[in-house]
Amino acid sequence: MDLATFDAWIDGAAPITHRVTLYQRGDLIAEIDALDEQIKTAEAAGDTERGMNDASPDTLRLKRAELAQSWADSALHLSVRPPTVKRADEMREAVKRAEKLDDEQAAMHVLAASVVRVETAAGDALDLPDGMSLERLNRLIDKVGEAQAQRLSRTYFEALTQVPDLDPTN
Repeated sequence: MDLATFDAWIDGAAPITHRVTLYQRGDLIAEIDALDEQIKTAEAAGDTERGMNDASPDTLRLKRAELAQSWADSALHLSVRPPTVKRADEMREAVKRAEKLDDEQAAMHVLAASVVRVETAAGDALDLPDGMSLERLNRLIDKVGEAQAQRLSRTYFEALTQVPDLDPTN
């Protein structure tokens, strides 16, 4: 290898980018949970104890599958590419000064800027070369809830701190 080859390798390098999936229809989980309970009850009752108007386990499973598909169809895939730790610190300090944000919102600004692409389950995609706005991220988190916000945060920290072990034969 010569220096030109080494420099070309460096020029072609890209930071780790991970993908996380959030779901718009979190409200469906309660209905799916209820159907899971109904399926267990219907299976335990058997055909002889089930009333004429009671749904069979197969009917309930079909309804559950439809709801699960609606859940899957509501997916939004976010590509997360964090800046280096040094750059993240610079971004936090700059936004704290310029926009008078507290530490938490400054950190959220860095997280928002790390979201570089969004894609629906249907394949519609939007590249965000400058990242997502803090306002949009806060709105997203308010809508999808804390559990999904934590999923996004974990993905950010994973992309920031871990290199995946990928087996090219799989």
